Amino acid sequence: MGLLAFRTLKFRKASFVATFVAMFLGAAIVMACGGLMETGIRMDAQPQRLSGAPIVVTGQQTSDSGALSERGRVDPALVDTVRGVPGVAKAVPDVSFPAVVVPGGAGASDIDDADGGSTAGHNWASASLAPYTLDSGAAPTGADEVVLDRTLAERADASVGSRVELAVQGVSHSYLVSGVVSRSGPDGDPAVFVSDDRARELTGGVDNIGVVPEAGASVATVTSAVKDAVDGDASVLAGERRGLAEAPAP
Repeated sequence: MGLLAFRTLKFRKASFVATFVAMFLGAAIVMACGGLMETGIRMDAQPQRLSGAPIVVTGQQTSDSGALSERGRVDPALVDTVRGVPGVAKAVPDVSFPAVVVPGGAGASDIDDADGGSTAGHNWASASLAPYTLDSGAAPTGADEVVLDRTLAERADASVGSRVELAVQGVSHSYLVSGVVSRSGPDGDPAVFVSDDRARELTGGVDNIGVVPEAGASVATVTSAVKDAVDGDASVLAGERRGLAEAPAP
């Protein structure tokens, strides 16, 4: 049968080539789809900056009409609600905002060319969730104080007592560097921290709530209790899904 097929090839070269190409492309498409499926099944979003919180409460990122154009935030009142759930030791509000840090000698007009560069700003309380450790200086308490992580401090040539320009939403202000921190575990993106009050002034809301259960408490039990407490007003994530709170899908 095979010999007969080969003998007829000289009379049907075009159809043979077309069939071969079609089968080759079909097999390639099936393999690509299989690869995408396997990636989707195995993909996880390991938390980084929120890795110290076994449970994360985050805002809803979708509505009845689909994905939200802006990040969905958490009602600040939920922090106290979650904090009062039995089995919860800490409920830490997490606030994030894009920022640009430049050395103190640079003006606002020099931001694009400065050495500090774009980074992410956070409230100081959330530093305990990564966790970050103060290498020098003190936590930011005043509205004009910041703490830089070591990578960012070296990049901006800044140290405790020096000043840097921090631009948020196109507005630049001078801040005193009150401290420098380093991060335990794998390095993450450069970060700058402001006081909790200043972070709320800059953003007006809370992005996530990091939940730390009491010693000996079951994470699964506390997760269920937190879900009941927020009553659908936010998403409650545990395990590898916590990473979705740091980088929600658009």
